[in-house]
Amino acid sequence: MYLAGIKIDFMNKFIKIVLLLIVGVSITSCHHSTSDDYAINDYGAQWKIDSVAIDTFLDTHHITVDTDYNVVFDTITTTNPLQSIRQQTQYPLGDTLIVQGGINYHVPFLKLREGTQDRPTGLDSAYVSYKGLTLYRKQFDASPNPVWFKLDEVITGWGAMLPNFKTGTYNVPTGNNPVTYSNFGAGVIFLPSALAYYNASVGSVGAYSPMIFTFKLCALRYRDQDRDGVLTKDERDFASNTNPLTQWSLHPADYDSDGDGISNYLDNDDDGDHTLTKVENTAFTNSITNKVIYYPYNGNKLAVMMSVLGSYTYTWTVPNGATNPGNVSSFISTVPGIYSVQVTNNATGCTTVSNALDMPATTELKVDEISSTCDNSAKLSFIIAPGMPSCGSTTVPATFYDPNRLRKYLDPNCQ
Repeated sequence: MYLAGIKIDFMNKFIKIVLLLIVGVSITSCHHSTSDDYAINDYGAQWKIDSVAIDTFLDTHHITVDTDYNVVFDTITTTNPLQSIRQQTQYPLGDTLIVQGGINYHVPFLKLREGTQDRPTGLDSAYVSYKGLTLYRKQFDASPNPVWFKLDEVITGWGAMLPNFKTGTYNVPTGNNPVTYSNFGAGVIFLPSALAYYNASVGSVGAYSPMIFTFKLCALRYRDQDRDGVLTKDERDFASNTNPLTQWSLHPADYDSDGDGISNYLDNDDDGDHTLTKVENTAFTNSITNKVIYYPYNGNKLAVMMSVLGSYTYTWTVPNGATNPGNVSSFISTVPGIYSVQVTNNATGCTTVSNALDMPATTELKVDEISSTCDNSAKLSFIIAPGMPSCGSTTVPATFYDPNRLRKYLDPNCQ
């Protein structure tokens, strides 16, 4: 089971608790209250108490899951000697690491089914049916029909844990039949109180109560909080993790590309050049990863991107009047005309030849993608970006999975 590492700002978490005191008992909008009788416990000490309580529940209870992924818990006794949640193997017990306030919370969960469609970040909107229980199996909240809520506006545990799952398939209803979903993600999460309501009482549930939530993730809406035309899910530091199998664990809040103290998903000028991101970026979908990536188009940059790792030899064909750059993966030219490139995989000898692309004198971005004829895993992306101020080039083969900034990737010194 993959261990996801997620960092969450302590102050954000504290603010969320204050907001929850005002607006909610249920995950979305339940009413609850607090009492001045409760002093705030030390978070580290409370985590030790909660983790023991959760572990005890996992060792003393049995889980039954029906065909629609509804869950029932039973207590194990000498007269009812069932297999514990920890011992059962049909739904292996996973563990997600959530770092909050300097404390490492290892949160257990059961992945009843991962889902088959889209995976949310902790900042998107989810359409979920759920049930909330205490460790005493007392139900305090439920929504058997799916409801929408924003994952960054509810208890911390939801935004941190739901990215372990994917959505399902929308089934078009017929006649008066209700909407249904199939292949949805379904799971059980066991949250310590610090990732739930901590010292707040929730209805009849007391303060410092660990909580269990069973849920079905039916659908989601990807958000764009800063309205820069780049979805929040794409404003993550993919360069720090190029493995498409684990990139999902990256959190948008951890990515600040220009170091101005504002995460990209909230920053409408991601590179700090005093030009809005929404007027700098053009979207292009990589055919291998099916990810939408963005290229600034204000530069005289020609670039080749190979979608597989390895070393390559580049042979350029350039128009009259342009200086041939030789064996480089990208270069800058101010000469309009037709360019093409031949790329050879040095490990396999496989050669891919790009289409001929005409670089105009205008600022129109051009992107072309060519499949290799001898290596099915290799595809060539050929990019022409007119108008960029000259700021050097790179001689290192450009291997991209999901770059947000072509210019800065090719030359980190380019301002």
